[in-house]
Amino acid sequence: MMTSVIQKNNYQNKIFNVFRLSVPAILTQLATIIMQYIDSAMVGSLGENASASIGLVSTSIWLFSGITTAVSIGFSVQIAHSIGATDERKARVIMRHGLIFSLILSFLMMILGILLSNPLPILLRSNESIWRDASLYFFIFSLSLPFVQLNNLTASSLQCSGNMVVPSVLNAVMCFLDIVFNAIFIPNYGVLGAGIGTALATVVISFIMFYFCCFKDKKIRITLKDKTKYDKEIIKKSIKISFPIAFEQVARSGAMIVSTAIVAPLGNIAIAANSFAVTAESLCYMPGFGVASAATMLVGQEISAKNYKNA
Repeated sequence: MMTSVIQKNNYQNKIFNVFRLSVPAILTQLATIIMQYIDSAMVGSLGENASASIGLVSTSIWLFSGITTAVSIGFSVQIAHSIGATDERKARVIMRHGLIFSLILSFLMMILGILLSNPLPILLRSNESIWRDASLYFFIFSLSLPFVQLNNLTASSLQCSGNMVVPSVLNAVMCFLDIVFNAIFIPNYGVLGAGIGTALATVVISFIMFYFCCFKDKKIRITLKDKTKYDKEIIKKSIKISFPIAFEQVARSGAMIVSTAIVAPLGNIAIAANSFAVTAESLCYMPGFGVASAATMLVGQEISAKNYKNA
């Protein structure tokens, strides 16, 4: 009888841990999508062309954002392994490698996004009336990619260290800041103002998240005592973890981009309607991503601690 009670409690604890990790992971995934939804809603008063401009490039934005998430998971899973093995120094070394590698990659993605910003609306076969606004919105997003990457990496790393509250609260605040900045910039700059508002909200929160992760968190904060030498095994393992996740993101977002290109010739109203519908649809499967992310971190920690039964 006592054994069954203990097993039940252990089972409940595992379910609670998955739930505890899932909520901030879901919020992290949702932040980008919700802010695009906010942008589309707030520029709606400017007419169908404004909403269509954001809707046209939203799936392309999800593609780039998904890759930054995959890169972050490649390092955060290793941080979870190290913390599970009570090797906090290794976790800090991985954090430093993650910051350098992911920011270099995000700068390359930023350059690619800038180069794509002008031809993208044409490639998606949209009406010429929204080319300029769609290009400007995607251009501003591309400029913010290093900060999107920084926010994703630091948020997921904080979650792995056991800090659930800060990433959850800051991602919620980011959506609120998006509304505030949009209210300031949209009346003066239209769709471009929506892009600026979203980018500024991302920049502000990424710096705050970086502060909590690298200076306040006791397990993974940057210290002068830890001299970090380049470790190619950390990068190799990161690529091994990130690649299948990134491939999945490319496949799913690529399909959405193709569907956008199919809908675009039907007109601006069709683009806007499709964008709102796809955004609403994505809200339904985000909990699955959160649970998957939580399971990955928990299993990684248990394997590193050699608790194979728990894993």
